[in-house]
Parts: sequence; C-alpha cells; structure tokens
Amino acid sequence: MSEVLTDLVRGIPTGLETSPAAIATHGLAPQSGNMPLPVLTMDEPGFETNIELMMRYCREQHVQIAPHAKTPMSPALAQKLIDAGAWGASVANIQQAAVMLQHGIRKLIFANEVGGTKSGQRLGTLLAKYPEAECLVFADSRACLASLIEAGKVCDRPIAVLLELGAGRAGLRDQAQLDDLLAFAQQSEPFIHVKGIAVYEGSAEADSESEKVEKIKKLLSFGLASASAIKDRLNLEQVFFTAGGSSYFDLVCDAVHQHGDSRLTTILRSGAIFFFDHGVYEKALIGACKRNETLASMAAQQQTGFQPVLRVWAEVLANPEPGLYICSMGKRDVSHDLDLPRVCGLYREGRTVSTRADRFQVTQLNDQHAFIQSDEPMQIGDILEFGISHPCTCLDKWSFIYGIKNGSVVNAYQTYFG
Repeated sequence: MSEVLTDLVRGIPTGLETSPAAIATHGLAPQSGNMPLPVLTMDEPGFETNIELMMRYCREQHVQIAPHAKTPMSPALAQKLIDAGAWGASVANIQQAAVMLQHGIRKLIFANEVGGTKSGQRLGTLLAKYPEAECLVFADSRACLASLIEAGKVCDRPIAVLLELGAGRAGLRDQAQLDDLLAFAQQSEPFIHVKGIAVYEGSAEADSESEKVEKIKKLLSFGLASASAIKDRLNLEQVFFTAGGSSYFDLVCDAVHQHGDSRLTTILRSGAIFFFDHGVYEKALIGACKRNETLASMAAQQQTGFQPVLRVWAEVLANPEPGLYICSMGKRDVSHDLDLPRVCGLYREGRTVSTRADRFQVTQLNDQHAFIQSDEPMQIGDILEFGISHPCTCLDKWSFIYGIKNGSVVNAYQTYFG
C-alpha cells in the first residue's frame, strides 16, 4: 500500500513529502540532526542476521515458525520473514488478522481465544473475505468453541481449531478438561475441525527460574502427548503443535525431540527474537545459551550472533544540574515496562563522541523526557542513541519504523497497531 510521508509523521523533516519507496533518496540520518527527534530505527543488516540465524536454528531443529506479528505489526516485515522461510504469521486478535490478510498473508495462527459469539461472527465475516486463507484459532472452553461455531456458520467453512493448554494464563489445565472439550468439539462438526494443540510457555510463572523451567517442561510434555493422542483419536493426516515465545523456544525444541513423534508439525511463534534488544531478551538469550549448546554457539559468533536492532534517538534539551541531562524522549516513545532504555552512543554534529555505555544511565522517564546521569560532558543539541528493552512495547508507539543501513535511512515500514 502506498503511503505519503510528510512532517505529520514523526521523523520526517518539515517541508519534505516522500514515500516509503523513495525514503532512501533523501539522505536522512538520525545521528546527523537532519531528522526531527525522537525517532525509532531498525538496523537492516542486523535484522537480516537475526533472520538468518533464527531460520537456520528452526531448520536444524526440524520445526517451523510463524513469528508473532504483534511485535512490529508491520505486514512488510512479516512478509520478509515469510519470504525467508516462515510458515506464516501469528496474530492476537481480529484487527491484527485483518491487517495481515489484507496485505496478502494467507497463513495465520490466531494465538488467542476469540471471545464471545459476536466476536466469532466478526471473525467469520473476515474469513469469508479470504476463502483461500488458512487460519488456526485457539480455544480453551466450550464457550469459545461456540463462538468459533458461529464463525464457521458465517464464513461457510470449518474453523481450524487448536485446543489450548496452559499454565498461568489461558488454556486448559488438565486431561479431564481436555477430554471434555475435545468431545464437545467432535459434536460440533462440520463448523469446526480440531487440528492440534497450542500452548504458551512464557506465562508459566514460578518462584524461581529453575521452578519455572520445570513447569514449562511439564506443560510442553502435556501438550505434545495430547497432540499425538489427538492425531490418533481423530485420525488426522496432519496435526499441529505450536508453542514458543522468544525466551524459552529452546525448551520447546528440546521437548519435541524428546517426545519423538515425527508425525507432528511443530510451529514456534517467536517474534521478538528477530529484533532482539538491550534488556529482557538479551537476558533471556543468556539463559537459553546456558541450556542449549546450539544457541550458545550462535551467540558466540559476535558480529554474526543475535543483534539488538532497534534504536530510539533523542536530543539533549537541558543540563539543569551538573551531571544531569534532560533528553527529548519519554514514555510516549520507548518501552519502559521491563527495563529503562540504555545509552549506546553520543553524537555531535554527526560525529561519534562516545560509545561508552557505562558513562550514561537513564534514571527516569516522564511522558516526553528522559533523565540521564552522565560522566560524559554533553551539550545542548547533542544526539543520543538508545537501545531498548522489550521490542513489543516500543514498536507499538510508532507509525513507521525507519530501516537504517550504513547510518542512513533506506526503508520506512508502516505499522498498524490500530
């Protein structure tokens, strides 16, 4: 879809009118001062490296992946991942499904419960517009299946259902609940067809990391055994098992190998790993590397290991006290739910002044201001490059993500967060 970019869009200089296709011709570079700040960028070479690494990991582990589109909500980036080998994309609600379907993505995992019957009817109306689409939808209750029955009636074809098992969030908790729901689903054909099992391991909270890992392993074992049993009970040609956020996907692959049923089609849903970060996923990968030699080998490759690719750029506005600097970035611009942003570089008149992250500390965010304690003297108008923690809650603040290569903007990816 064509989109005109003017100074109504953050990052576009006053008076410039361009398009995503032409953005590379204007020499925009956040560190140079020729873009209004704050602005969000994505390092293109790093993103490509992360794609190659994760796709290679999936191939080696004999699993597929449908990266969760909720992270960037950018159809262009979702399509890049599909072109690189992803099975399709995952979505969390009807609006996200509509965005992906409208942009030509035809294989989706609806990785959530739909809700009531009105929502089911809305889903059916959407799917009726795309009869060729393959959409696998989570369900964990009779009420949810009733909603999907309504969807099937509206779109006049069966809804492919993944029965969700859970620990900590949504999902059936035991075998008796699963047996009851499966029996109800079988009575509800032809409006729904059970196609497999889904879990989300990241919500399996516990008092310690070791206890959480054990809880995750039990959930995965339950899910895989259930998927194999469903294949036999329903005599399915193909049965799906889907799991895997961006923190514990290695445990999913280990569990699949230990289970040993090659008849299952396993699909990870990891999305944030392709963007990585300077916080929560950096820590998660350290933990995964301790558990998994393959990931440890990938991460040890330095320049070719997983790389944090997102940056928020801001300008120094004030220096009210010695060592205290106020910058033009705040809660409206950057994720702060899990960690505060981290300074990665200081620039003055387009030149690098410092990349000593240890000399800077973000101590507080207001709506549109960041408080920086710094041992590095800064001037008003200096530009700071920030790494972020938790891509999902940073990207949702931006209508465009600017792709950067060799310091300059080469792409503009539109987001659709609604």
